[in-house]
Amino acid sequence: MSMMTMDDIREPSWKKWVVPIPNYLTSEQCDELCQMGRDLLPEESKIGHVKRGEDTNKQIRKSTVAFFPKDNKHKFLYNRLVQDVVNVNRENFGFDKISLFENTQYTEYYGDGGHYTWHPDAEINGQNNGIVRKISMSVLLNDRSEFDGGDLEILTEGRTVSLQKGDAVFFASFLLHRVTPLTRGTRKSLVQWFTGPPFK
Repeated sequence: MSMMTMDDIREPSWKKWVVPIPNYLTSEQCDELCQMGRDLLPEESKIGHVKRGEDTNKQIRKSTVAFFPKDNKHKFLYNRLVQDVVNVNRENFGFDKISLFENTQYTEYYGDGGHYTWHPDAEINGQNNGIVRKISMSVLLNDRSEFDGGDLEILTEGRTVSLQKGDAVFFASFLLHRVTPLTRGTRKSLVQWFTGPPFK
């Protein structure tokens, strides 16, 4: 009987954990979503878990956020995201039973050091027996010339996902990532998490 080698259990070559999509949204769509996000009156961001308690900690996360309701006004956004993640998942991740459960987040980071330190979006401690985040998405909604700093880095310092206004990146939610501190201006983004049953 032959022994299994590491080559036998590696992921298929077609899989990718970071998938940038240039020009995911038009400039006009970005502006519209920014206005809609501002109309929701963003509040100071928190860390933690909704059910187990959330709190502010500006050493870890400094930004403001608002969440788009799943109503008729925002139906176009959710329909687009559901359709797109099916294709992105099929062609890149291959995760099981992806769905859109959480509300879409509008985020603003400001030039007074707004940031989010290294973190995964998925729980990796094995305590979540329900649904888990499997794919995360971030779209830059304003011009890169409007702020300094605010780089989205994945896995390690300097590994920057270069985004221009309207560009999106889909990535595996278990990957460590951060937004580096802003020193000028405001960074505006759209964030979505796509969930599914626990990995097995």
